[in-house]
Amino acid sequence: MIGLYTDSAISLVELTHIGLDPRTSDVSEPSSTTISGGVGIGRAIMDLLKSILGFDEWTGKPHAFFSTLVVVGAVAALMLADVGERFTFKLMVDRMESYRYFLAQITTFLYIPPMFCIVGYKATQTVRDGCQVNEFPKYKFFIMAVLDLLHAMLLFIPAGNTPPALTVIFVQATVPFSMLFGYLFHSYQYSRMQIVGGILMTSGLMLGILPLLLLDVFEEAEMGWHSLCYLLAAIPGALSMMYKEQALAPQPMDVYYLNAWVAVYQFIGGLLLAPLIFDIPAILPNRNRLGLKWDAD
Repeated sequence: MIGLYTDSAISLVELTHIGLDPRTSDVSEPSSTTISGGVGIGRAIMDLLKSILGFDEWTGKPHAFFSTLVVVGAVAALMLADVGERFTFKLMVDRMESYRYFLAQITTFLYIPPMFCIVGYKATQTVRDGCQVNEFPKYKFFIMAVLDLLHAMLLFIPAGNTPPALTVIFVQATVPFSMLFGYLFHSYQYSRMQIVGGILMTSGLMLGILPLLLLDVFEEAEMGWHSLCYLLAAIPGALSMMYKEQALAPQPMDVYYLNAWVAVYQFIGGLLLAPLIFDIPAILPNRNRLGLKWDAD
């Protein structure tokens, strides 16, 4: 039992709970009618539930069981969604090889309607200080959108020629790049364990990319350069996270309002970037890479 009791309460309640007769002075002799294997199993199960669910120290009652199950289920669903997102992303860019630019644009556009619907709904349900939202400089949304656009393009376009395992590993490159930029630009200080973790992650990234870059076979060398571009997508991704942190620190912003306008600027920026992307066949040797076929002559 968990709680605060007096000595007399412990001697009476707990001895009865474990099957000992409190009326006798010899506590080493258990009551034959209450001791059983089921009691031990039950106590073990209760201890396990206490460690998982947590019990209130004063009342001895477990926390809300249903709420705990909801939280555990949500965490499990989040893990499955993250795994499924990487799998479906790779499947998508492989099956739609000629339309990776359009995939990036469609993915960005799909954010816009639901974000503005949520913003509009929240505006009708809450009293919002419109001046505070409108005072946020719009050029900061544009800078965030440009960084996110570069991050997305460097992920979508080279992803088809990047090995599936490396698409999962290279996404983690944002962490060491964020640590590096934080130290260089903002003098962030990190603990020894954080530095060791960053070094280990960087070592894993180097072990993944170097063997591909050192190969002499053209097809595998092409895979290596595409993988390098995929890895370098972490640079604008890390810069985007740092810029958002610095821009939003003095003036917090509604996350849905932020995502809505960043998605708009990112989609428009993607349209402006289209001529440049379609004009780089030298970087992408396959002529049908982006949905346009370049004639050999």
